[in-house]
Amino acid sequence: MEEDEAKRKWEEAKGREKARKAKLRTEKAAAKAAAEAEKEQEETISAQKRELAAEQKRRSEEALKLKIEDEEREKAAAVEKIAAEQQRLESERIAREKAEQERKQKEEEEARAIVQAKYEAAKAAELRRLEQERIERDRKLAEAQVLLDKERLERERAASAAKKKKEEEDRKAAERAATQAVEETARKQPSRPKEEPAFTVDNVENMVAPLKATDATTAATLYDILNCPPSATRSELKRAYITLAKETHPDALLQAGMQNDEIVPDKFVEISQAWKILGDSTMRRRYDRELRAKGVSSKAGSLFENWVMGAAKKMDEALSKAEGKLEKREEQ
Repeated sequence: MEEDEAKRKWEEAKGREKARKAKLRTEKAAAKAAAEAEKEQEETISAQKRELAAEQKRRSEEALKLKIEDEEREKAAAVEKIAAEQQRLESERIAREKAEQERKQKEEEEARAIVQAKYEAAKAAELRRLEQERIERDRKLAEAQVLLDKERLERERAASAAKKKKEEEDRKAAERAATQAVEETARKQPSRPKEEPAFTVDNVENMVAPLKATDATTAATLYDILNCPPSATRSELKRAYITLAKETHPDALLQAGMQNDEIVPDKFVEISQAWKILGDSTMRRRYDRELRAKGVSSKAGSLFENWVMGAAKKMDEALSKAEGKLEKREEQ
């Protein structure tokens, strides 16, 4: 009985112990659950705090960013304002410098204009003085030239009279020599060649050369009128003609204050006629042939003179044909 009672008590105690343990386990589980719930709540609160802090931080950063952006905008606006102000000041400075430069340039131009006007006035005065001196010098030179021209004309007239006298003496001597040559030719009576020789450019000079006069012709020639030798070139003849024409032209003599006598116009006409013939190559060759023929005729008589003149004419024709062929060939 006691064992049953003890067993019952032990079972009761065991049941109470189980109940106590179960209660402990329940309380422990509840405490654990409460702790976990509290921990979870704390974690939730902590997470909320962290989220709130993060949100606050994000908002603070956004606010700071907005503030920085506002400051940057304000700074950019201030920079732009400063740049605009600097540009305005620079424009004003450039405008002032330009106005100052224009003023200085205007003053310099006015000063240069004044200096130029003074220079022009001085130059005009100097030119007037030089012109007056030149006019006075030209007047004196003209007076001296008139005196020199008068003296030269007197010398030329004296020389012309002496030359005419010598020419007359030479002409008479030539007439006497021609008369003697004619008489001598009449005595000898040279025979006329049976066939007329063939004249060409190459052989006519050789045919005439042995019969040329040994001395120069005594009569005045066109070369004598131009004061040039027969061997003178065309340029030398032209220079001599221009010089003599300026000296003997009636208008030039009137301007120099000389009287227009009858000798000077005749001499000017002779000079012009001489240049007209000697200035043309064909006419000059013909004249030279005639001049040589006259020189030969004083030795051989009129018969041979006609023969030489015919040869000269044929030679001129041959030269003219040759020149015409050369000109046509050059044109082609």
